[in-house]
Amino acid sequence: MDLRNGFDIKRYIRTIPDYPKPGIMFRDITTLLSNLHAFRAAVDELPEGPREAFLMFRFEGLRVAKIAQISGAPLKTVETRIRRATLLLAERLGALRQHLPTS
Repeated sequence: MDLRNGFDIKRYIRTIPDYPKPGIMFRDITTLLSNLHAFRAAVDELPEGPREAFLMFRFEGLRVAKIAQISGAPLKTVETRIRRATLLLAERLGALRQHLPTS
């Protein structure tokens, strides 16, 4: 996957277990999809370095050392990029937490 072309939503959606579950209301599914779109938009808005490091770490499952090797950046730089992306996403998406479906 070429991370510079954006977030692979199909791959991410496959990691969500068994949706829709029995008992989840249509509005919950709509809210979930809306939140996924908001997440993707927030990821796409991240600066390139943090975005790529975050996606490789969280969704590709690569270790920080491997990301550093692939990107040619120092280990501490990769750690900082992942942390920066995580903080930016938490800030941008914090309001969505209260709207997540329960069950």
